[in-house]
Amino acid sequence: QTLTNALRQLYEYEEDRAASKGSQGCFKSQHDTGKNLFTVVVYPRLAAESQAGPANDDDRAACHLYPIPLPLVEGTPLHAVLLSSEGTFEQMASKACQSWSQKKNCLEAMKVAIDMLQQMDSKLIGGSALTEAENAFYDETGGMASLEKKGDIMKSLMSKQVTGGQLTADELSYLQKQVSDRIASLQQDIDSAVQLSQDKKASKFTAQMEKATERRKMLEKHTPQAPLKLKHEAQIATLKKQLRPL
Repeated sequence: QTLTNALRQLYEYEEDRAASKGSQGCFKSQHDTGKNLFTVVVYPRLAAESQAGPANDDDRAACHLYPIPLPLVEGTPLHAVLLSSEGTFEQMASKACQSWSQKKNCLEAMKVAIDMLQQMDSKLIGGSALTEAENAFYDETGGMASLEKKGDIMKSLMSKQVTGGQLTADELSYLQKQVSDRIASLQQDIDSAVQLSQDKKASKFTAQMEKATERRKMLEKHTPQAPLKLKHEAQIATLKKQLRPL
């Protein structure tokens, strides 16, 4: 009952005792009286290939060449991030990606997309034509310049969030370790440059060390913030209470 209630309330699935292969958005419960075993068979909602899948054999092959499947599925967060205009992206970025980690993940996705575009450029330079799915991705994203600008927007938002101390304990710990590793690496570079009498390099690394040290001091002053509430946190809390006796 706990599981079926979750399916109904959180995912709007309906019970269908006649559900079978090909059914979607529903579930059915079964009771094996011999083993006294209750099971729930879930039939998830799937995107139809005719709407989101590759159009031909070349596109099917291209889908497996990249970390982001092609073509992009309309309505997904990735579709919104990569295909939105720079103006629209700037307006929605802070609302859609509220935590620093969410912004970081979004930025990583854009970096992956840029790498894909670079691969497509190399393919064109080598004299090979893009598949229909690749060509659509290339045109709809606006190219590397557009994604790089959106990446700069996201970096700016992340920087403001770090400066303002809007970070969870895990995020703060991650950034503190990152800057500590950076300081340790720079110290090695400085020592090496001094030993080799490379004064300019030593001076350059020292300046970078000072910036990194200031960043560490800033992070140490921040107090961790509580994680953002989940969309269905109240329902999840109710389900957890129901599961405790089990």
